[in-house]
Amino acid sequence: GGGSCNGGNGSGLSAHSAGAAPHGSASDALSCANAELRASRIHKLLLIVDSNAHQFLDNNDTEQTALHNQTALFERGSKITHSCRPNLEYNLKRTATTGAQEHIAIRPIEAGDELTDSYITDYWTTPTLERRAQLLYTKDFVCGCERCCAPDDCRGVRCLSCSGLAFPPEPEGEIFFCVKCGPIPPKRAAELARLEVELAARLGEMQRLVEGPGGIHAVSPSSISALAREAAAKLSPVHYLVPRVFNFAADTFASHASALDNIPPSVSARLFYTPPPPKHTLAQTRPPPPNPPPADPAAEPAA
Repeated sequence: GGGSCNGGNGSGLSAHSAGAAPHGSASDALSCANAELRASRIHKLLLIVDSNAHQFLDNNDTEQTALHNQTALFERGSKITHSCRPNLEYNLKRTATTGAQEHIAIRPIEAGDELTDSYITDYWTTPTLERRAQLLYTKDFVCGCERCCAPDDCRGVRCLSCSGLAFPPEPEGEIFFCVKCGPIPPKRAAELARLEVELAARLGEMQRLVEGPGGIHAVSPSSISALAREAAAKLSPVHYLVPRVFNFAADTFASHASALDNIPPSVSARLFYTPPPPKHTLAQTRPPPPNPPPADPAAEPAA
C-alpha cells in the first residue's frame, strides 16, 4: 500500500486517519516530509540563484554569442547590494577549469561605506522609471537607492530663463525644477514632456525598422544623426535620449561599414562608380584673349 506525496489517490491519508495504519506508512510519511523539504530547499535555491547569481561567459563571448553560457553564484560577490550609483564594478575572469570575480572601485570609498554594484547595465543613461521597472522584472524589488530617490538626472532639460538645467523631482512627473529659477512654467513643462514622448517614439520606430526585414538599410544614418541633434537642441545635451540615439547611430554606422566591406569589388565598383571629369583640350582651357579697347573717335589716325 502507501499513499503518494501529493495526495495521489488519497489511500494513505484515509488509512492513517481511520487509525488502521498499514505496513510502511511511517516510512511513507518520512519520505513525503523529505520530499517536501527537498522541494522547499530547491525552490529557495532557485530563488537565490535567480536574484543573486551572475551570468558567466566564456572568454571573448557576449550575451548574444555565448555558446557555453553559465551562471555563477559567488560566495561574497552575490551578497553585494545593488545601487544605481555604485562604488564598484566587477569583471569575470574565466579559464578552462576555474573562474573568478574581480571587483574594482570606481569612486572613492571611505571606511565603513557599504559596497555596491549595479545589477543592470547602462544605468547612467537609463531614467529612474526604466531602471526601477527593469529591476522589478528581473530581481523582484523596487529600487530605493539614493539616486532613485533623487531628481532624475537622466531627464535634464534646458531652462530657458537661465540656460541651466532642470530635472523632474518625481520619476513619473511632468514637473521640471531648475535649481536656480525654481519650477519650470507649466506650459513649458508640458511641452518638454510631450517632446520626450515624441522623440522616444521616433527612436523606437527607427530601431523597429532596423530590426525588421529592411535591416540596417531601412533607416539612413543622416536621419539618426538629425534625431540626436534635435534631442540635444530641444531637450538638452545631457538628456538620456541623446546618448541613446548616438549609441544607436554608432551601431548602425558600424553595420553599414561592415556591409560595405562585404560587398564584392565588382559590385562595389558599379554601386560607387564616379565618372572622371571630362577631359579639356588646350583650346578649351586657355582663357580667351581680352577684347581690344574701343577706338577714340577724337584720336588722330596713325600715319
